[in-house]
Amino acid sequence: VPFEDLTWRLPDASVPRAFNDSVAGCPVHGAAIYRHGTYPWKLDFKQPFKVTCPIGGEVYPSNDFLRYYRSGYQDKSALGGDYSDDGWGWTPRGGERHWLVAYANHWFWSRYNIPGALNLSRAYLLTGDRRYAHQAAAMLARIADIYPDMDHEFQSRYGSLSPGYSGKILNHIWETGVIQNLAETYDNIWDAIDGDTELQRLRGQSGEQIRDLIERNLLEEGIDNILSGHIQGNFGMHQNAMAVLVAVRQTAPSREVLAEILDRTGAEGRYEGIKYALYNWIHRDGVPFETSPGYNFGWVANLVETAELLERAGVDLFAEPQFRRLLQWPLDITVNGTNTPALGDAGDTRHGLGFGNFNVYRAAFQRFGGADYAWAFEKSGGLTRSYATYDSLFAESSQEKLKAARAEQPRPAKPSRVLDGYGMVLLNNPAETVGLMNYYGWRGGHSHRDGLTFDLYAWGKALTPDTGYPDFMNDKVPGIYSWSKATIAHNTVTVDAKQQTGNLGGTVRRFARSPWVQYSDVEAPGNYPGIREYRRALLLVSTDEQHAYAVDIFRVAGGSQHDYSLHGAIGARSVVSGQFGPVQKKGTLAGEDVEVGEFFDDPVLAAADYQGGYSRYIGSGFQHFINPQWQADSGPAVVEVVPELDPKVRLRIHLVPQAGQKAVLAEAQVSPVKNPQLLPYLIARRSGDDLASTFATVLDPFQEQAVVQSVEKLATSDDAVALRVTHAGGVDVILQAREGGPTRAAGELLSSDAALVVARFAADGSFRNAAAVGGTQLRVGDRVFPLTPAATGEVTAVDLAANTITVRWQGAAPAPDGLVGRTIHLGNDRRSNLLTITAARADGEAQVLTADASLIAGRGRVTGLDEKECALRSDTSFLFSALYPGMWAVDEQQAEFRPILSVSRGAFQLAPGPTLAEQFTDRDGSGKTEFWISAAGPGDTLRLEQLTQVP
Repeated sequence: VPFEDLTWRLPDASVPRAFNDSVAGCPVHGAAIYRHGTYPWKLDFKQPFKVTCPIGGEVYPSNDFLRYYRSGYQDKSALGGDYSDDGWGWTPRGGERHWLVAYANHWFWSRYNIPGALNLSRAYLLTGDRRYAHQAAAMLARIADIYPDMDHEFQSRYGSLSPGYSGKILNHIWETGVIQNLAETYDNIWDAIDGDTELQRLRGQSGEQIRDLIERNLLEEGIDNILSGHIQGNFGMHQNAMAVLVAVRQTAPSREVLAEILDRTGAEGRYEGIKYALYNWIHRDGVPFETSPGYNFGWVANLVETAELLERAGVDLFAEPQFRRLLQWPLDITVNGTNTPALGDAGDTRHGLGFGNFNVYRAAFQRFGGADYAWAFEKSGGLTRSYATYDSLFAESSQEKLKAARAEQPRPAKPSRVLDGYGMVLLNNPAETVGLMNYYGWRGGHSHRDGLTFDLYAWGKALTPDTGYPDFMNDKVPGIYSWSKATIAHNTVTVDAKQQTGNLGGTVRRFARSPWVQYSDVEAPGNYPGIREYRRALLLVSTDEQHAYAVDIFRVAGGSQHDYSLHGAIGARSVVSGQFGPVQKKGTLAGEDVEVGEFFDDPVLAAADYQGGYSRYIGSGFQHFINPQWQADSGPAVVEVVPELDPKVRLRIHLVPQAGQKAVLAEAQVSPVKNPQLLPYLIARRSGDDLASTFATVLDPFQEQAVVQSVEKLATSDDAVALRVTHAGGVDVILQAREGGPTRAAGELLSSDAALVVARFAADGSFRNAAAVGGTQLRVGDRVFPLTPAATGEVTAVDLAANTITVRWQGAAPAPDGLVGRTIHLGNDRRSNLLTITAARADGEAQVLTADASLIAGRGRVTGLDEKECALRSDTSFLFSALYPGMWAVDEQQAEFRPILSVSRGAFQLAPGPTLAEQFTDRDGSGKTEFWISAAGPGDTLRLEQLTQVP
């Protein structure tokens, strides 16, 4: 680019920026343009400030904005035509403003200008050719001229829509990458500037003056804007950018900035120091606070990059156990080694693996080795991308080491498991051909209103897939909130035609696994404040080594309407059995007079002159279902879905009847704008006063022939569900209740006081075997089998540094070797946690158990003690404070434990005891008093669920 062209190739702050031009889309083709992507307009480097429609090829705006800009906005003849844009948009009569020039400007900066300067600098570093350095330096100096005046809040579409939304050239999240790339550009060409006499002549500045300009207007400006919050990304993004800026600036106050990155607390949450955020913004199992796996993996990628930079300063974050968990969770939530659940704002209906960042598992594998990290490194390109990226050119090649590791040990198969901090149950058969995910966690960033949703996977395919990332990510787009985030769009239950509004997470009541039965039972009534029960039990039952069917039992009590929603993958749906009436061609499920997307149940949002956001919508979402077809009878129904992606992997859904239940088949777009493909839905509805429902479904994934031949509901007590499932391998009788206790019968076949029984019979009716959870006995015909009750105990000590609890069991203690890999329920009358044991040893009459997830649930700074109220105050940002009642506040030496009764606005109400000043003191003389939050404490009770195999 000629030097004189840089003033318009790199335009100043007077030209606005917009990452989307409008919600309406193309002036001619409307929202159809978004079927070409979230940011669909085509750019041409030869046509600055112009965009081209990918559908019709029209070029917008109609005027010559470049001439207008170069005239200092004086040449009004450069404005004209049907779609004239003076930089601040074109507005059709009565319509939404289209920010055409601003869109082009934003994406020229993002796709060409910033990457162009960076790539030129890297080309210089690799070749030594000073022509690359000259061009990069010229661009960098021009950007330094204009950077201080950049203010996204007042110079952008989004800033005008959302006052206070800051940034510089780009928005405050994306700007972290901009300033980081500009800093690297400068570092790469620094040594060439003093010798670039041509650049000095063109700019009329010496090399020292050019360097001073860049350091002052870019590097220091970037540092100042990060510290002020003007540049602020998702956690890890601004920390990473700051680390790069300080490393490049060199003369900046690096120790102070390092302390800001690591040890800061009491400030706005996203600036929490990493050593605090590892516990206060990251769950005990290592998963960050975002619900979305995609955004959470962004934390991992950014923090790994930061950790590698901090190693140069002598700080080893990789040595922190919680940092190791941060690396591990993406592998632990992978279903069957093939799919990352597309929870919240993540992925799409195809799912697939969600950890494609090459650098993360390169760093993990090089430091720690291991079969898990070797597998993840290979999957993210370890054998194909070494030396294929710029950064990998300077890293030690691990290809040979990786090949050896993969040959020596394949990825270890994962058993069914629970991440109780994040709130996810994963059930799978031992062969990992069929798996289930059930999410019950506290909803964090980029979440949907989908508590207790589940997804089913088989042979690498998502058969009931979450809908994935919405059309856009801002609250000005109605369909995000009326559909993509709505409860009814997910595989869960909608109560009273409203979305879930509570956010307390759920509690695992039972979790058990065996070679052929996997089981979880989770309750989460906090999703709907005021209802009595919201509880889902899931089973995965193997019929042979490769095949398994799922059973879903969802109990809801409270409210007057319950809508149980299930959907299959994009594909063809057919009714195998059951009677359904004609298709309703007009309107939607909300009514024949309700159009798709219409806010029929929120008159404020439906008003023609409404101009606000849509995140307040908590209505039903029924207005997105088309072609509803109601069940004509009240009997069972069987529906089959043949996925378009792979027709060989199919799903049959057996809906079990209950009194007053009506089913409806319907379809809905994956997303209202960008993804018009239809998802097939099966919704079961019940209505009545103070309603109590028990929805039961059997899901049969298969390849050639259906595995499940029939499902029959058996007579049992009111608090239980009994089913007879006939399949290719025999007949299973399932008896499930909330709790063990009174003896219940499953027809005339068996009876038990267990919470769960799965009994298998041969085709001739002879009993083969059974698995039971809880209870004391199982009767099958004339045979009676004793069952092993749960083992219980009490915590006598907790060692947070070692991540262990010391336990005294009531009665005979389980053998330590038999505890490894088992899950235990730990808690008290206010809270229950689930822990997986990784090691166990005897200690006299007690046992010392090591947990997988961190026992530390938080770390904070004490800012005040109120002895009268027995309250500890802290200015630390605790994202998970709603989960702390029932946990324990611990002094900074991790020796004294005090129960937490409640938490409100930084005030921890603690149980009475010795004076707080005796416990919470600055024992290490650091000048500040710290405290810890523990998920376990002395006196907590312990329960080890037993799954009995019979015989």
